[in-house]
Amino acid sequence: MINTREEEPTKMTDFIPGEAYRLDIITADETVIVDSWQGQIKASVVDINGIILVDVDTGKLYGTLVGTIEDANGNTVLSSAGDLTGSVTGSVYDNDGALAFDGETGMVIANVVGNVVDSEGDIIVNTGARSIIADSITGSFYGDLTGSITADSVIYGTFNGDFNGTSYGDFFGDTTGTHTGDVVGDVIGDVTGNVTGNLTGELLAIQPGDDIATRLTGHNNTGGYNQWEFYGGLAHPVYPAEDAVARGPIVNIGATRADTEVRANLNHYDGTPVMRLSLESLPTYKADFIGRLVGAVAYDTQGDDGITNIISGGNNGTLISGVNDKINIGGEDDEVNIIADSLTIQTDSIDSLSHRGSNNNKTSLLDNDELLSIESWGYNGTEYKRGGMFGFKVDGTPDANGNTIPTGFGVQLSTAANTHVTNIANRLEFNNKGVLEVPVFKARGTTFADRDSMAAEAGMILFNTSNKKFQGYDGTSWVDLH
Repeated sequence: MINTREEEPTKMTDFIPGEAYRLDIITADETVIVDSWQGQIKASVVDINGIILVDVDTGKLYGTLVGTIEDANGNTVLSSAGDLTGSVTGSVYDNDGALAFDGETGMVIANVVGNVVDSEGDIIVNTGARSIIADSITGSFYGDLTGSITADSVIYGTFNGDFNGTSYGDFFGDTTGTHTGDVVGDVIGDVTGNVTGNLTGELLAIQPGDDIATRLTGHNNTGGYNQWEFYGGLAHPVYPAEDAVARGPIVNIGATRADTEVRANLNHYDGTPVMRLSLESLPTYKADFIGRLVGAVAYDTQGDDGITNIISGGNNGTLISGVNDKINIGGEDDEVNIIADSLTIQTDSIDSLSHRGSNNNKTSLLDNDELLSIESWGYNGTEYKRGGMFGFKVDGTPDANGNTIPTGFGVQLSTAANTHVTNIANRLEFNNKGVLEVPVFKARGTTFADRDSMAAEAGMILFNTSNKKFQGYDGTSWVDLH
C-alpha cells in the first residue's frame, strides 16, 4: 500500500508519470518500514542471499561500510577515511566476528591504530609519541605501562616508570620504579627496596605454608599505652652460616613475654658496652657484664636441669649463693678489692688455702712460707703506706703423710722509720711448740686491791705496783718472783 498521508489512499492509477511523490512503505500488517516523512528505514537490510546486513532489532551492522555516516544534525560520525567522531553505542566486532569493543563494559579489545581525541578535538592518545595526555584517566588498564601517569583507575599488569599524583583504585601486578605520594589501601605482594615516609596501617606477613596473614605491627592503646607494637623477630642482614653458633634472629618474639629473647650485645645509649656475649662454642663464661647490677645472676651448668642464683637481691641486702657448695670470688693472680665502711662476716669458720705453684699445678709449701697474712695500710695524705700485720706461717717441714702443717703465729709492727717487714726486732712469735717470743715483755702493773679482786689461776704472772715485785700465782697464793 502506498500512503500519501491523505485521508483516502491514492490508487496506483492516480499517479502521473514524471511527477514527484513522497511515499511510505507499509507491510501487510500495516507496519511502516519506510517512513518518508521522518526519513527513516524501520526494517532490517539483507543482501541478495537473505543474509542480514543491518539488524533493526539489535542495532548491529554486519558487512563492509563504504562512505560516511552522519548524525541527525548532519555532522559526520564516521568518515570515509575511517575516522570515528562522536559517541558509539553498542558493541563493535571485527571482520572475523570477534568482539573489538564491548559496549556494556566500555572495554576496547583490539589494536588501536591512530590517535584518540576528546570531544573538543584535543589528542588524548598520541600513537606517534606513544603517550597518553590527560588530566585524569578513569577506567581499567590491562597490560604494561611505561612512563609517568596520574590515574584514577584500576591498573592491571606491570607498570615501569614514575607514578606522580594520587591514585584511587587497585594495582594488580608488579610495579618497578619510584612511588612518590601517599598509599591508602592494602599492599599485597612483595616490596623490594626502601620505604621512606610515614606508614599508616598494619604490616602483615604470610608464613610459609599458611594461607592467613600474620600481623607484624599494630597499635596498642590498651591501658593508655598508646604505642605501636612489633610482633615479628629481628635478624641481622648478614645471615650466619648453617653451623654458626650465633645463627638465628637477634630478637626472637615468642608466644609470651617469657619466651621472647634478645641474642645480641647490649650497649648504653651513649655506646658504652653493658653486656658482651661470647660467640665461642660452649664457653665457660657466656657473657661479660659491665655496669651496676640490680636483680639476680644465675648459673646454669651444662647438663643441669635447674638454674642456681649466684647473686640475688633481697630485703636485707644482696645474697651471694654458691654453686656445688662453693663460692669463688676472683681467680688466680687476681686482686679482689672490697670497699665498704664496715665488713661483717657471719660464719662458723674461715679457711685459707695456701700452696706453691699455680692453681692448676700445686706444689708443697716450705718452711717459713706464709699460710695467712692480714696486713693494714694507712693513708698519709698522699698515698697508702704499709702498717702492721699478723698471720700464720709454716714452722718446719710439711709432711706429705701428716694430718696437719707445722704452724707458727706472728705479729709484726712498724714504726715511723721502719715497716713491719724490716723491723724484725718488734715482732711477736708463737712457734709450733707454743713458745712465745717477744723482744720485751712488759706487765702493765696491778695493785694489791686489783690483784686480790681477780679470780686467780695457777701460772698467772703480774707486776705488783704496790710492793714493786713481780709475782706469780702457784695455785694457792701469790709469791714474789724476786
